[in-house]
Amino acid sequence: MEIENYNPNSKIEKQAIEFLELLQKKSKAYFIGGYPRDLLINIFLNKKNITYDIDICIDKNEREVSEILDNIECSYKIIKKGFGVFIVNYKDYKFELACFRKDIGKGDSRNPKTIKFTKNIKKDSKRRDFTINSLYFDAIENKIYDFHKGIEDIKSNRLKFIGNTKKRIKEDNLRIIRYLRLKNKYNLRSDKRTLNIIEKFSKNIKISNYQFKKEINKVLKSKNSSATIYDLDKFLILEKFIEEINNLKGIKLKNKDSNLFETILYKLNFIDNDEFYKIIKNLKIFDKKDINIEKINKYNIVKKLGSEFIWSILFQDLGKTKISEEEVNGERVYKNFEAISKDIFTKKAKLFNFSNKSKEKIEFLILNQNKLDNIKEIEKEKLNQIIKNEYFLDLFLLFIVKNSYLSKDFDKDIKKYKKIIKLI
Repeated sequence: MEIENYNPNSKIEKQAIEFLELLQKKSKAYFIGGYPRDLLINIFLNKKNITYDIDICIDKNEREVSEILDNIECSYKIIKKGFGVFIVNYKDYKFELACFRKDIGKGDSRNPKTIKFTKNIKKDSKRRDFTINSLYFDAIENKIYDFHKGIEDIKSNRLKFIGNTKKRIKEDNLRIIRYLRLKNKYNLRSDKRTLNIIEKFSKNIKISNYQFKKEINKVLKSKNSSATIYDLDKFLILEKFIEEINNLKGIKLKNKDSNLFETILYKLNFIDNDEFYKIIKNLKIFDKKDINIEKINKYNIVKKLGSEFIWSILFQDLGKTKISEEEVNGERVYKNFEAISKDIFTKKAKLFNFSNKSKEKIEFLILNQNKLDNIKEIEKEKLNQIIKNEYFLDLFLLFIVKNSYLSKDFDKDIKKYKKIIKLI
């Protein structure tokens, strides 16, 4: 099919099409995955997804692709040698470029035993996970090739595996988390049989801590992340990797019906809420050179700051599961729980293979999560240390989330935040 009124006007689209044209001089190459999927979801489901990444596939083997790229003004590296997956730096953007291939046999729970490069587009399509991810788009000819009724599934607002669901999940258990992420990101329908299969495999899910961390990072950066975290908890996946998180359900909030796990969901939901970005826009806490204030959204903030401030929400209250409340100045509190939460994260950071920079930032955010609550009472020297810290902006965003995620008067909140900004 052709995409009616196809008008690629963003910078990334224009440069991706330039690169595609260069590849097509020596091969058959197509956009694959998220870009054509989002284009069609926008058309048929009336969404407004914005393109941030574009992946490409090509009918050449690894050696042949290297030879083609050597004759294009770009830089590249092979990220999965033997599997034909490249990261290409072309002008201002990075593009993932993958060779057509056929997966053969079962290796571990993530990779096939071996692969065979192919020039057959249909054979390449069969190895892909979901029907809506197997749409090959020739943007030069404006033609989409669909071998698994992915367009029909988009029109029907549903998410389906290609082929046998059990087999596809057995091949790669990480597809469980991907399925839940895409289902919630696009509000797609899922059938009961698929969810029953996911429930069965979730009990003994076989993915590494690092793979879990990588996929959860995508979840936290996506729309409707709270719904996906809820599903991961429901299928008992979350507690397999962050054991203490399940115990948050037993800690009720004062004068509220919710528990601390539900608080995580509420906060994640607020970060996806337009009101959060209206507050940030009003406060003018970002430099215009760094972020287009008029188009501020989750993607732009994460691109500027990273996703660490969102990760800290998962860990910041876990220390409360290890201690009991104490009475301090007539109030029941969890004394010094922040340090315990930080220690829990530190142990996980090693298993999850966080970079030293990300680890340091999340530790800072967890330890100082309540420091801005009574800013007038903080000693001037200590306050200056916090303000001058390179992660202070992340901390201030967390402060906004904490104080406004259940708010019913955002104008009042903004006035309060402006007073704090004057103090600092």
